[in-house]
Amino acid sequence: MVGRQGGQAYLARLPHSGGTSVSHWPDISMAIAAATGISGGAAHTIGGLLAPETGGWAFSDLRRPRLRSPKLVDGVPCYRVTGLQGSVHVTVYVGIQDLLIRKFLDRKGKGEEVRLGIDIRAVHAPELFRAPLAEA
Repeated sequence: MVGRQGGQAYLARLPHSGGTSVSHWPDISMAIAAATGISGGAAHTIGGLLAPETGGWAFSDLRRPRLRSPKLVDGVPCYRVTGLQGSVHVTVYVGIQDLLIRKFLDRKGKGEEVRLGIDIRAVHAPELFRAPLAEA
């Protein structure tokens, strides 16, 4: 988990061996860079959406975008947008009613990300957004 609390950036890891490892960074872009490898690049992409100074891929970077026929993802009607992310052909499925990205697929078959059971009405406790404490 990458976050920022009181101006201090952090990266919290939950290793399989148990406990929590927390490292602090001078800025959020460094914490995101540290997490990018283990997240398959998602930390960089999501970080770019939440904190523009980190960079990352944005929907506006999609080259030659085309709107295709709608498809269902987890029972949700979605717009299907195809285009190029760099030199890779991708398809992005976006919920017609809520505009949430439900599925991301590259045509080389090397990556497919699907988001199921999204609940945008869920209320989360404020503690969820605080930097975790390191455990021994």
